[in-house]
Amino acid sequence: VEMSIDFEVREHVATITINRPDRLNALDAEHYAALSEAWVRVRDDHDIRCAMVTGAGDRSFCSGADLKSWIGREVAAADHWLTQKDPLLNRGLEVWKPVIAAVNGYCLGGGMTLLLATDIRIAATHATFNLAEVKRGVIAGNGGTQRMMSQVPYAIAMEILLTGDTFDTTMAERWGLVNKVV
Repeated sequence: VEMSIDFEVREHVATITINRPDRLNALDAEHYAALSEAWVRVRDDHDIRCAMVTGAGDRSFCSGADLKSWIGREVAAADHWLTQKDPLLNRGLEVWKPVIAAVNGYCLGGGMTLLLATDIRIAATHATFNLAEVKRGVIAGNGGTQRMMSQVPYAIAMEILLTGDTFDTTMAERWGLVNKVV
């Protein structure tokens, strides 16, 4: 299995790169597990003072779950109750260090949920965003709905969650979802 969640530490800053540009940096179960290991390392390594998360290439930050790898996947019913297994920044893991998102391209679904769990967000001008789970008949998991409701005005959050429409950096910046567009 070719897999890569790249992890580098330089001058007390950890850089986590979702390195799967051929799949628009989508996450299958193995990538989610590797990303969990990276976040635990950020949390536990006293030499790391700050972290940055980004996606490889300039087409995508993270397009969320790799749906092809999840559809039809057999999961034991008991596993749904293992809420602390493979904790993520956006699902159960508390990281008391600043986390910066560098968004380059698509920030969709689970990628948007990851973005919502970061502290400072810098987006390239060509970045696009959505929580389009509603268009597939599912809801945004891992805290996406709750974080969206607490981070933007109610009517904006409801529009994002109920339409699943894609929006650009102009709207993301206007709504306060990103700090800067570069």
